[in-house]
Parts: sequence; structure tokens; C-alpha cells
Amino acid sequence: MELSEVAPPGREKQVKALKKKFPGDKSAPYKIAWAQHNRKQVDESQTRYYKDDKKSIPYSEFYKKAREAKIRKQSDETRSDTKKHGVKGYDKKGSYRLVDGKKHYN
Repeated sequence: MELSEVAPPGREKQVKALKKKFPGDKSAPYKIAWAQHNRKQVDESQTRYYKDDKKSIPYSEFYKKAREAKIRKQSDETRSDTKKHGVKGYDKKGSYRLVDGKKHYN
């Protein structure tokens, strides 16, 4: 059974270079080229799956949302700290907390 040895599309130069590396074996360059060609198709189909995913967003939007979440977390922490311990302030004597209109120094 004779198989026609045809290079994968766009891999003619690769087959030519592989023929120089494997002068005794005529089918090896074609097998290698087709194996890499088929592997690349699998990789592309996997990335295409992720590109078509509607949940993915551009990095700039992701970064903006992450920055907003960080700011929101900091403001929530500050709000809860102020509610528990009072408003924080500084003067000549040092740092203090205002609780019920009175300064409590640390």
C-alpha cells in the first residue's frame, strides 16, 4: 500500500529541512510535519473555545474592576474601624480617637 507523501499546508519548508536531517527515511519528515500540524490544530481549537467564552473580559476591564474592589474593601474596613473605635486623628500630643465627642489618646 503506497501512501502519497504530501506536506501539510504551510509546512513545505519544514518538510524540506527535515528531509536533510533524515536522509535515509523518506516518510519521517512527513510524519513529523503532520504530527505538529495536527497538534497545532488541537491547540487552536482549545484557545478558540476560550476566546468564544462570553465571560472573558479584556485585561483593562479586569484591572479596573480589581482596583475598584480593592478601594471598596479599604473603605469598608475604614468604615467598620471608625464605627468600632471612633474617628482617628492626630495632634501635638499624638494620635487619638474621637469617641462620643472626647479624645482618647492611644
